[in-house]
Amino acid sequence: FLGVARLFAELPKEEREAGGDQAAAEEWGEHEERVPRGGTDKVSQKLAGDAEEGDMSVANQMTIEMLDAAISAHGRWKHRLRDMIQSGKADFDPSTAVKDDSCELGKWLKGYFPGPKEEAMFERVKRRHAEFHLAVGRVAQLAVAKKAVEAEKEMAVHSAFSNASSALTLEIMNWKRTL
Repeated sequence: FLGVARLFAELPKEEREAGGDQAAAEEWGEHEERVPRGGTDKVSQKLAGDAEEGDMSVANQMTIEMLDAAISAHGRWKHRLRDMIQSGKADFDPSTAVKDDSCELGKWLKGYFPGPKEEAMFERVKRRHAEFHLAVGRVAQLAVAKKAVEAEKEMAVHSAFSNASSALTLEIMNWKRTL
């Protein structure tokens, strides 16, 4: 999130010290996971201006980085679940796996304010992300209950987990293409 802080620092001193901009800067500091769009403060105007000039905005770059990280993190769940199925043990509470706001992507999505052009894509990713976590939770619960055969079936090709994982990755990649 240093890019936004740098943007704010690049504003002329009188703009940084203006009431609205100071409040916006404080909000950035307190809620680093949020990426507001369409605001009237100078930082939002600068972000919007970057996009209008044809350059990829800082916000878009940050969104792409987060989406790339999400694809990697959610891809690791497959290996993590396979390890759980083999051992019958979890390094986390399986009941938290169903919560779509406990991972980094979920926290980020919860605080993200999509622009009008990306709202539909954002909603699709949010829905697919929630479906993915429900599938992860189901496999995790079976694994810790030592129901390995059932857990493996839940991860098989065309299973709820496999379909949710593929759908989430596809929606994230589609969103990235729009940025």
